[in-house]
Amino acid sequence: DGREWWAYGGDFGDQPNDGNFCINGLVWPNREPQPAMWECKKIQQPVEAEAIDLSKGIIRIINRHDFTDLSVIDILWELTEDGGIIQRGKLPKLRTPPHESEIVTIPLKPPENLKPGAEYHLTIHYKLSVDTLWAEKGYEVGWTQFKMPFKVPPGPKIKVSDMPPLKLEESANKIVVSGRNFNLVFSKKDGCITSLIYEGLNLIKRGPLLNVWRAPTDNDAPRLAPIWRSAGLNCLKHVIESVKSERAADQLVRIIVEDSLRTPENAERFRCTYTYRIYGSGDIIIEANVIPGENLPPHLPRIGLQLTIPGGFENFTWFGRGPHENYCDRKEGALVGVYSSTVDEQYVPYIKPQENGNKTDVRWVALTNDDGFGLLAVGMPLMEVSAHHYTAEDFEKAKHTCELNRREDITLNLDYMQSGLGGGSCGPDTLQQYLVKPKPVRFSVRLRPISPSESPMELSKQNIEA
Repeated sequence: DGREWWAYGGDFGDQPNDGNFCINGLVWPNREPQPAMWECKKIQQPVEAEAIDLSKGIIRIINRHDFTDLSVIDILWELTEDGGIIQRGKLPKLRTPPHESEIVTIPLKPPENLKPGAEYHLTIHYKLSVDTLWAEKGYEVGWTQFKMPFKVPPGPKIKVSDMPPLKLEESANKIVVSGRNFNLVFSKKDGCITSLIYEGLNLIKRGPLLNVWRAPTDNDAPRLAPIWRSAGLNCLKHVIESVKSERAADQLVRIIVEDSLRTPENAERFRCTYTYRIYGSGDIIIEANVIPGENLPPHLPRIGLQLTIPGGFENFTWFGRGPHENYCDRKEGALVGVYSSTVDEQYVPYIKPQENGNKTDVRWVALTNDDGFGLLAVGMPLMEVSAHHYTAEDFEKAKHTCELNRREDITLNLDYMQSGLGGGSCGPDTLQQYLVKPKPVRFSVRLRPISPSESPMELSKQNIEA
């Protein structure tokens, strides 16, 4: 059908073979870098910095070169407010000898009026000051980012009593909550939202529901994935035991769902209580209280909430680490910032399809259509996020990229945590501190419709008070 794809061991009738092990390094077969290359670059960068007193801009610059002093490096700095540059400059030339360090002062000025709820970061960039045989002048060889310890006032408080009133209707099969410009339908059978209409657009097709599975990575496959599958984590079904609603105030409706996640053999693996708080503002705060059951493995692929979003909300913007994919054990090479992309661009075409495209330390994410309408999800305070036109099952079943068929719907994952990647295909498995443990956990996310006239950054700063 004209689609290119990479073949690997076994595709040529060759026996024995190593499958895709011969083709899955830091560089794709066409010599383009994989996302892991950015982590490799960060870890191996020849210049680094340590904080001494960030409030005064004092840092230590470390020369990690073996033979070269820092006269070949230009050191630039930026102070950002919620990802936007508000100050920048360039340090005087340093000549720090190899394997030595030097304390310097960044001439930044703390903002006189700190923006309520904002985050401030200092980023140091190291760039070549001369042409070399391997790169031109201005090429960035590394960077360091610090979160500034400014005493930022909290974001604005929104009173529930000031919100528009809600209408609550309940039948045997569903709960309907209507606000000034939205209409939410909650299925008692599915135990989740099955429609969220805002300005005539449906923003949610199904969800959120607890999800613990991911399409195994190459590193999961040798040892971790068989353990997960033996516990049935790849085929859990949701058994909704109860759905209750109540009007807590004219502007607040509460829905409580009891969910049991079971294997095809009906063995309970998790219990989850979802508490929805639906506000007259259109905000929906979902708290998930997850209680693991018995006979679980010592680690899980992930713990999070999964939603199905109708196609059309293709613009993907987030405040977190990026722009490339990153995981809890592979995020050092991803700067915290505000990034804009598309849902299609979240897909990373690993030779054998698998889990991909994750983002860590996400403050908020917005999926919008070309007119600027869509859904905003806010971490409370942080979350991991991924969005694809494929499901985990799609990735898991495909052996080659050409076997994936793009869905119109979008699968959106809002995770409390996903296990790291490790190195299990040819070395040690994921380290213990990067594995999701089957322990009781309680986490929350906030969902809200968003329009072109609204700023996701400003909305994310709001604190709803009773």
